[in-house]
Amino acid sequence: MKRGMWVKEVAIGRKVDGLFLVKEKKLLQGRTGRPYVMIRLADKTGEVEARIWDRVEELQERFQVGDLISVSGDVSEYQGSLQVKIQELENRGPLIEEWLEEFLPDYLSQREASERRMGELRRLVMEIRDEELRGLVLEFLEDPELSNKWLIVPAAKRLHHARLGGLLEHTLSVVKLAMLACDHYPGLDKDILVAGAALHDIGKLHELKEPWKPDYTTEGRLLGHLIIGLEMLDRALERHPGVSPLKALVLKHMLASHHGELEFGSPKRPKVLEALVLYMLDDLDAKVDGFVSHLRSEGVSGDGWTGYNPILERHIFGGLSPARYSRLGEKGDQVRDEDSAYSPLGTLLGGGEEDSGDPGSATDT
Repeated sequence: MKRGMWVKEVAIGRKVDGLFLVKEKKLLQGRTGRPYVMIRLADKTGEVEARIWDRVEELQERFQVGDLISVSGDVSEYQGSLQVKIQELENRGPLIEEWLEEFLPDYLSQREASERRMGELRRLVMEIRDEELRGLVLEFLEDPELSNKWLIVPAAKRLHHARLGGLLEHTLSVVKLAMLACDHYPGLDKDILVAGAALHDIGKLHELKEPWKPDYTTEGRLLGHLIIGLEMLDRALERHPGVSPLKALVLKHMLASHHGELEFGSPKRPKVLEALVLYMLDDLDAKVDGFVSHLRSEGVSGDGWTGYNPILERHIFGGLSPARYSRLGEKGDQVRDEDSAYSPLGTLLGGGEEDSGDPGSATDT
């Protein structure tokens, strides 16, 4: 399906004539108020920015993000980066699965990595001793309507794990961190923490589009993944009546509170120890990936600093040992542990005293 030049062949002085994937599209205004379109074009060899300066209204209506477009134009340099000035384009339709290998870098190897991660995630979930809880989690991992989404959906548009299979990569990482936390803090309820870690972002399976269309679905924009995930969990719990009502409630609380603070989108702050640990592990994994992704994409200058990242709102220092950051994305082997006889959540489930505070409000404490 791919025709014409590849992104890696785009160079100053060459005419651009080829078929590319639209990764990003924005209708903007210049300093004089004149409209233009910013586009990010891609294929398996890389990405390049492009602009539509002329016939803006006519050309911008011909395509959307995720479409394949035939482009002709010239190449210039702007602030040290190549930029294609588009003179003509035609829409060749949306990217379909048969053509993914030609337009997504390392598609086959990334999909194979996702399949291995899913196998590992299933094995870790099998360590949940509560049979009913384990069956509930496995339903989400084995649902045929979700299986392909798990392999390809990113964890975010840009901030962290914004790549093919990023949601699964992030989920597996948080589950592994949860097991490490249980080993370090033996009072934690391993079953409920691993279940919460595996399910905390299930709403993103419906919130986010495929990584070659990096945007939110309509459902994602209107509801967000916390509400979507809670609805998915509610429906699944109806099919698993053997899960105790209190464990079901705590699991829903973990999904609702895993952003940690009201200003970060959680309707409740963590009020169960396992929910607090989940929030912190989720935040840790997201921030580490955000740092590492920026270090990899930007590199470091002679004084050890990256350029400014507007999403992270900072420069990042990578001067200690720049080469080691290329290895930080590889998560370590799983850690097994023995369950402790004591768990704060276990005490609660066994009939201990519940929090005597109010159920919470807009000023949740």
